[in-house]
Amino acid sequence: MKKLMMLILVVLATGVFANDWYGKKELLTDIQPHQTSKDTAWYEYGGPAYQWAIPYERATFYDATTMGLTYPITIHAITSYLNTAGVGFDYIIYDADGESVLWRADSLVSAGGWNTLGFAPDSLIVHNDFYISVSPHEVNGTPNQVSDAGGDTSNHSFYGYPGNWVPFNGADNRYDWNHSFYASPYNGTDVFEPQIASISGTKNFMDADANITLELIESDAVVVTPFNGEYSIDGGGSWNTFVMDTPVKGIFPFTGVIPGQIDGTNALVRFIVEDGLGNTGTTNLRTVSWNKDNPIFAEDFENEVFPANGWTLNTTDVGFIEGLLTNDAAIHTGSKSAYHADDIAPQDDWLISPLVSLPAANPSTLTFWQYANWLNYVTTGYHEIAVSADAVTWNVIHTGHPDGGPDGIGRVWDFMSLSLIDYIGQDVYIGFHFVGEWEDQWSIDDIEILYDYEAPTITGIMGNTALDPIV
Repeated sequence: MKKLMMLILVVLATGVFANDWYGKKELLTDIQPHQTSKDTAWYEYGGPAYQWAIPYERATFYDATTMGLTYPITIHAITSYLNTAGVGFDYIIYDADGESVLWRADSLVSAGGWNTLGFAPDSLIVHNDFYISVSPHEVNGTPNQVSDAGGDTSNHSFYGYPGNWVPFNGADNRYDWNHSFYASPYNGTDVFEPQIASISGTKNFMDADANITLELIESDAVVVTPFNGEYSIDGGGSWNTFVMDTPVKGIFPFTGVIPGQIDGTNALVRFIVEDGLGNTGTTNLRTVSWNKDNPIFAEDFENEVFPANGWTLNTTDVGFIEGLLTNDAAIHTGSKSAYHADDIAPQDDWLISPLVSLPAANPSTLTFWQYANWLNYVTTGYHEIAVSADAVTWNVIHTGHPDGGPDGIGRVWDFMSLSLIDYIGQDVYIGFHFVGEWEDQWSIDDIEILYDYEAPTITGIMGNTALDPIV
């Protein structure tokens, strides 16, 4: 962390969110208490302290296991402290991805204080972490939303919209919204219904094997491995089996391979899982595609382990690490990136991709997003992007730092597109090279190699008419 660092509001690179709501923070008085019962409890982060006017969704992320609960849980009601009465809003509960809607209630009208809404006729059974969000109807930022007093532990709340949540940093602190859920342990019938928490490898380049990586919401410890996946390329008329297993015994998630298919193929995929007690369940269907418009290679660094499978590090000191909001990294999408800090020691470090086979018919293009901070500290350091056939001898295709922004410090996302035309038909490694000592911080995210199969189209030819001969 550089000297003189101060807490600031994070503003999205899209420029959508403004920070003019700082001045609308007010100390909350006449705080209302929660009402609870002996067999069910309210769960929340911190008590009411301040009220804010902000014209965006206000979401809080909950990991119920940190509150003494074990999934699945039964949510009977939710509430949020809104200090403005008579204003329209919606309640929304999102799944752990922050986008998939588990439940919502629209066109509600706020009451001053706790706005409690029970789930009728049935309670909501939740198998995974989740978000509770208040979505205001008014553009003036009402109803005023209440937060806790702020501090280092107030790190669960966001504002923005699904897929683009910004940490709730005020001008002077980090805060948590006063959302709460009324919950109890799930005591229903033990029916095994495996649910997909995450799946990757669903968008594949034509003819390439689909390397499927799967995480289940059901406890991994009770899943019998290996188990079968099935895919269908005729809309479910016939099914082909493939095997899902763990790469290393006792380590999750699960992986399997679907053979490559021709350009334009879409397949349905499902997984048949046993829980160890003789109960077998089948997941819902997902789609896997093969297309020349899909990336030849893609990496978003959202894996459980860093570096991701097949990536390697060549490091002299600290080197590249998993980028998180908690270690000063910038995140373009998702919750992680690849990150090199501004360490006080000579740094000469490589982040190296797996071996990638480039098509022989047409060239390919490397794209990625990068972000730098503290570029004003750079003296002799530099960044390089390079290509190699053996990960030893490198051909540099780009040298330079990311965009410095209006003040030259950085802090803006910079999109890079680099031609790989010189490597048609070759198997190559892509290397990201950081050199420096206590200079800048470098974040890298959303790497893709794309197939450039369309030649440029000439839409018109124009000339300088001032140079036309006089006839």
